Amino acid sequence: MKTRYLMLLLGCLFLQLQSIFSQTENNSLYIPPTDCAVGSLATVPIMLSNDAEIVALQFDMHVPDVVRLADPGITLTDRKNGHTITVKNLGGNNYRVLVFSATNTSLRGNSGALFQLPLTIPKDLEIGAVYAIEFKDVVLSKRNGENVQSGVNDGSIKIVHGNRPDIAVQEIKFISSEIKPGGKVSVAWSVKNVGNQPTKAGWSEQVYLVSESGDEAYIGQLNSEELLSASGVASRQAEFTLPVYPGIDGKVYAKVKLTPYPELGELPVDVANNEASSSGYLTLAKELFLKLNRNPIAETYTSDVYGFLNRSGSRKTEETFTFTNSNPKRMTIPSSVTIPVGESGISFKVRVIDDQIANPDSFIVAKVSGNGYKEVSQDIWIEDNEMPKLTMTAPEDDRKEGDSFKLTIQREWATKWPLAVRLVTDHPKRFQFDPNVVIPANEKSVTVDILAIDDDLPDVTIDAVFTASAYGFENGTGFVKLLDNDLPDIQMEITPLSFSESAGPQAAIASLRRTKVTDNKITVKLTDDSKGTLYYPSTSIVLEKGVTEYQFAIGVVDNDLKDGDRKVKLTAAVYISSCSCSAAGTSAGSVTKELTILDNDGPSLKITSSQTSLIEGKKDATTLTIIRNTDTSQALTVKLTCDKPEDVIFENTVIIPAGKTSVDIPVSVKENSTTEGNRTVTFTVSAEGFSSGVCWAMITDQTLPDAVVSGLSLSVMESQPEGDITYNIEISNEGFALLSKETEVSIYLSQNVNLSAGSYKELLSTLKLQADLAPGQMTQLKETVTLPAKTGDYYIIAVVNENQYQPELVYINNESAEVPLK
Repeated sequence: MKTRYLMLLLGCLFLQLQSIFSQTENNSLYIPPTDCAVGSLATVPIMLSNDAEIVALQFDMHVPDVVRLADPGITLTDRKNGHTITVKNLGGNNYRVLVFSATNTSLRGNSGALFQLPLTIPKDLEIGAVYAIEFKDVVLSKRNGENVQSGVNDGSIKIVHGNRPDIAVQEIKFISSEIKPGGKVSVAWSVKNVGNQPTKAGWSEQVYLVSESGDEAYIGQLNSEELLSASGVASRQAEFTLPVYPGIDGKVYAKVKLTPYPELGELPVDVANNEASSSGYLTLAKELFLKLNRNPIAETYTSDVYGFLNRSGSRKTEETFTFTNSNPKRMTIPSSVTIPVGESGISFKVRVIDDQIANPDSFIVAKVSGNGYKEVSQDIWIEDNEMPKLTMTAPEDDRKEGDSFKLTIQREWATKWPLAVRLVTDHPKRFQFDPNVVIPANEKSVTVDILAIDDDLPDVTIDAVFTASAYGFENGTGFVKLLDNDLPDIQMEITPLSFSESAGPQAAIASLRRTKVTDNKITVKLTDDSKGTLYYPSTSIVLEKGVTEYQFAIGVVDNDLKDGDRKVKLTAAVYISSCSCSAAGTSAGSVTKELTILDNDGPSLKITSSQTSLIEGKKDATTLTIIRNTDTSQALTVKLTCDKPEDVIFENTVIIPAGKTSVDIPVSVKENSTTEGNRTVTFTVSAEGFSSGVCWAMITDQTLPDAVVSGLSLSVMESQPEGDITYNIEISNEGFALLSKETEVSIYLSQNVNLSAGSYKELLSTLKLQADLAPGQMTQLKETVTLPAKTGDYYIIAVVNENQYQPELVYINNESAEVPLK
């Protein structure tokens, strides 16, 4: 009994609370005070304020007898949502208004004008008079038919003077010839002041597309600050970007709505002409848009992937769209989705199927269609975690520069999709090919043409690696052995191969030659294992294009150690820029010679030649000086030999007299009728208990000059940094032809007696001979220079014909002895 009483009490309380909440809702119809100009067509806003969702309304209305309802008809404002309005005359100025929706949808918004009531205001009404507009039997209906009307406020109109500005939008037209969702559209219109007073401020313009059913899509707004005189006109035009999902389709019209600024001066009742639509239309196609939030998708991805389907057309009805899936074994896609009423799109889930195998086709095409929309598709790429392989077939035989050959790139399956392949090599400067390769649709392979570039740079034989890569595939590789055709054969002749460590800067003469390839520029690097005992003009020798031979002198450092005779190796190798290395081993571009350095720190003999070049047929062409380093109290008999005894005449047994350290021996050169060019002759002096001495000279049948720096002296032996010194240089021509006056003499400041070995050398000046120098003649050059800001022990060294521009018998004697400078 108590329980039933309690339930009854709670029910009553609920009904009372519901009644209280209903009463607190504001759902009212009203008219704001409105000014109406005499002699005008005025519009009076009928306003609805609603907290509830109103789907329909009906009311009776009495219009003042002194005015009449205009005939143009009444249209609903933007608050309509598929609604229709009817106005029925009940007699006199009494009307019944009905607003309803065939689909029972709610009106848009919660406040604002529902429609404008057009009234014709006579010219003879009293200014300032106020007339009432009365409502009765008002019904504001919810979807369940309940009348939720909570209040009615009758309105009134006030008669005012008609001398006001009145802006009207006119002549609306499309400039564009076609439109599509998300595209551009151009619209033109004019704004005219149809009032009898100028405007005092500007206005804004809202532009819409309107379908035949009355649905609208807002596309943009402009503002104008222009002032219009009475009857003044402003021409307006603008381009707008349509929404991707405008919510309308089919025939669409351009609509422009003017909103006067408050200061413009227009009466609120004159707003009817502030809005108009174009008479012409464009057809707006409806389109579907399909995309995924993830694409490509890893085959191992286990989370949901979301798809999104959007429609651009009308949202008034629910629409179902059908999917097709090109490969349901790889991915699950719903068979259909439904976009609800009032929505432009919907999301849905798809999921990848991990089939544990490498697949020939990792593309899926999802297509969707329905409801008059054109079919759209989405290509979906699945990143297969079991990747197929690319393979490459390369020629098995070796290739050389200038050859063309083919590579074949193949995939595991021929699919209906073309495959973009990237082809690269680890030696891109050696080959020419298109790196962007495509295996055509329905084909397994493609052949690529490769050209081995024929340059003029020496290089090593390479095993080039070609790599083909493609998204979703394991790389394929191929190997091609490329032989270089620019590496010359290098030969080096050194005379003599044995010499004393006292032999000085011209201990031996070396001739470097190249064969086979002579039409390119090469650099030859010289190296040795003498640990600084040997030196030569430069460790790098450049043979310009067409130059086949280069001569240079080999010098030796005389130490004070009795370390015996020792063998060293000198290597000449072509420098290869691609690897910053030199040809090595027994390859064509490398040669090594073994030299013997004779120790002179015990009893030893030394031999020198007064002339470097010896002309064929000349008597006493040179004088050999034989020197001993031991006690001179006894005469010493020595043996003199030559490696070319058939070319020279000299005494084979020579005696250094008692009391003398040396003896001079004349040497004559035999004449022959054979043109042989230059050839080196080596003289060796030996005696029992003595280390042998060796020297060389050049026999020639050529009439060329031979420039020699025969003397170098300095004005001072010590100087301050940036101090001035004067040097005197003697240049001799020991050859058999004129030495050109254009021959250059270069003077260096060096930290080392060997120019090529110095960590620092600086060119002080370059001089030229003052006149042509005849054979056997000598000339002197003199110059004063300012030294650089350096301190320490240095040497002055002069070099004549350093770049070998002037042909000579030999070039190895072109460098002076060093002169110390502190």
